[in-house]
Amino acid sequence: MNLIKIALRLASFRRVAEDELPMSWMRILGIAAATLLPPLAYALIDVGTDGMLDWHNLPAVVFHIPMMLAGCVVVAYFVGRSDQVMRLFAATMLAWLAIDFSSLALWLVVPARVHGSYFANLAFYVAPLVWLALAMGRFSARLSTLLTRRGAIVASLLAGIFVALPLGAVYRERSLWTMDYERKYSADAKSERRTMMRAAATEESFYRQPDLLRQALADIKPERKGVIDVYMVGVAGYGNQDVFMREVDSVAKLFRERFDADGHIVKLVNNPKTAMSLPIASSTSLRAALKRVGTTMNADEDLLVLFLTSHGSQDHHFSLELWPLELKQLDPAMLREMLDASGIKNRVVIVSACYAGGFVKALSGDNTVVIAAAAPDRNSFGCSNENDWTYFGKAYFDEALRKTLSFTQAFEMAKTAIDKREKEENFDPSMPQMAVGGAIKAKLAALERQLDGGPSTPPVALAHEAPLASLDKAEQYVSLLFQPEMARSYYAECKRNMELNGPEKTLERAPETLGGLNHASPQWPRFVSAWDRYAEEACRRMNDPNLYRDAYLRSIRESMSDADLDVALRMLGSADGHRMLELEKRLSLKVSSDLAERQAGIRAGPYREFVAERDRLLEESTRRH
Repeated sequence: MNLIKIALRLASFRRVAEDELPMSWMRILGIAAATLLPPLAYALIDVGTDGMLDWHNLPAVVFHIPMMLAGCVVVAYFVGRSDQVMRLFAATMLAWLAIDFSSLALWLVVPARVHGSYFANLAFYVAPLVWLALAMGRFSARLSTLLTRRGAIVASLLAGIFVALPLGAVYRERSLWTMDYERKYSADAKSERRTMMRAAATEESFYRQPDLLRQALADIKPERKGVIDVYMVGVAGYGNQDVFMREVDSVAKLFRERFDADGHIVKLVNNPKTAMSLPIASSTSLRAALKRVGTTMNADEDLLVLFLTSHGSQDHHFSLELWPLELKQLDPAMLREMLDASGIKNRVVIVSACYAGGFVKALSGDNTVVIAAAAPDRNSFGCSNENDWTYFGKAYFDEALRKTLSFTQAFEMAKTAIDKREKEENFDPSMPQMAVGGAIKAKLAALERQLDGGPSTPPVALAHEAPLASLDKAEQYVSLLFQPEMARSYYAECKRNMELNGPEKTLERAPETLGGLNHASPQWPRFVSAWDRYAEEACRRMNDPNLYRDAYLRSIRESMSDADLDVALRMLGSADGHRMLELEKRLSLKVSSDLAERQAGIRAGPYREFVAERDRLLEESTRRH
């Protein structure tokens, strides 16, 4: 009990007399053994019953003891008390026992969400060692009555150099109690995990990847005259966490639905699950994708949205990783060179990563919007494997861009939401950044008008495009009232429904219904491609504007007389009639969009119930057979 009191006094820089530490080597061994207890207790609480004693960790666990002894020799000689090495050694270990116990206990009660904070990690890993160096300097100064205040400071610096610095610089296991992965994961699960992680380096994926990239780039549809086409390239850079893959998938879906980008989207994804179905995210594939988009789009008319999501580093490198491949990391200068070489003029570049603000200055330009999830010296948050979105992705894409079609207004909305969330969760502010070029503002405004009920091109061209004067009365009436944009709305809804029943969703819900096909199957890419071709062809044909127009025309001819058509055409041909038509078109498109969203929500519940019942019946049938 007396030694515990001495340890607390040493850690709090209070005076401890020499005769209070009558030391023997046996007592020093006991104190050294006691210093192993705080990290052991922490590991028992943190790992729990999934752990085991691993004696291979013993050299790392006791590493602090010889380092403290070496530091004490240096400091004792400096203060002129080489005869007190053993006493200084004992005092150092006792101080460390109190410091280590305090910091580990504090870390246990700190909320888990704070553990990823830069300053929290700094306080946990660095502050205790600085604390120890100061305590060593304080005690050693009292050993020598001749040591000046400046000498005490130097003693603390020596303790920092020879004790704190080595202990902080060497990554090591501090406890013998570690996770037992044999127990945590079954043999089958471990085998599946190893197979999944190595998926990118298999012979099949090695030869498949060039074809996947060529196919993805070949599938990009031509630009449409008179329409601001939005081309989107999504890059999920870090392959060991699913959140980036999910984020690119969700953003691609959002751009198909809200930005009319279907057929103009390229996804580059680093993830073992997609190594056989999607091109990987590398600097080479990104350069090829930008070049292809640049040669396909109308440089003056169209817009590129480049979305990059991954981890980022303090030296402003965007992580491109897919173990065991060695991929070149992406930096701001390299990305700027790729964009300039592609010939793409109008750009919206969104970088979601820690320290992403380092990309803003390098990518800025008169025809460019650059959005970064964090300032150049700040972290962003939410990149946990189980998440569907990062904090920035959720606020910007899943919330703000569902309420507005403005990329810049969405940023302001997202910034406010992120600031609020980070304050609530005690995170250091990420401080998202944005730079907007002067020339691109008009392009973004025109795109908003187009998407908000302005002119849009249907999935296929209308067959009836002759001047009104050359058409009969029924055709004139239909030409004035019929909105080909409605067909595009129905087409988009059809594609959403197809996606709900596609191979990916089916594999998630009931993999047994696919006869054993999965991401690892060599046939999987062809199977997915076949479904995509079917979905595209079926939705395109069923929602051909000519089909709707002809049905409308037949109904008009059967239900309206020439006299009725004369009245209707006179009214619609007037100034008030033109205004009414314009208002009606806008209203119909908004109603259609709102109705589709509401119907999707209504349909989701019964559909989930049907899927659950279907899966139960399939399982029952399987058991009987």
